Amino acid sequence: MAGTQAAVSTAFIPKVVAAGTKTVSQATSGGGAYAKWTFQNVLTNDGNWNTTNNTYTVSKAGFYEVSIAGPIQANATNNASAWVVAIGNNKYILNNLSKGSAVANNPMYSGGAVALYFSVGTTITFGSIHCMGADCSDTTYKVEPGCTFTITDLGS
Repeated sequence: MAGTQAAVSTAFIPKVVAAGTKTVSQATSGGGAYAKWTFQNVLTNDGNWNTTNNTYTVSKAGFYEVSIAGPIQANATNNASAWVVAIGNNKYILNNLSKGSAVANNPMYSGGAVALYFSVGTTITFGSIHCMGADCSDTTYKVEPGCTFTITDLGS
């Protein structure tokens, strides 16, 4: 029809609801346990990012994209690290670097993103897992400053 305009849906206009950076180094250990990262500089917060426990609690059900990136450094070449987002008790490995690409005392920079549907009350944290099945029990790890996270509400 001439002169009429179709209604435009705004359900999927992305909005960043939480984002931040790490400004200090954080020591972690190997053994395959999840190490939750702390973020000292939260740049965007819709009120659902808890700055004390570094956890986001979903207040509106819908699709979200979560991302993490940053440098991790180990003191030995025989090591492995994974960049992880934890959704409740479930861990999603967004990227994994190991042995051949890892150099002692040289930060490895990586990360990733995933889009998922979250219910109200779902909790989200970011972190890493180190020394997954490799013989690196005496390896120490540092999550370096410059790590970032974002949580983007994609709509319902």
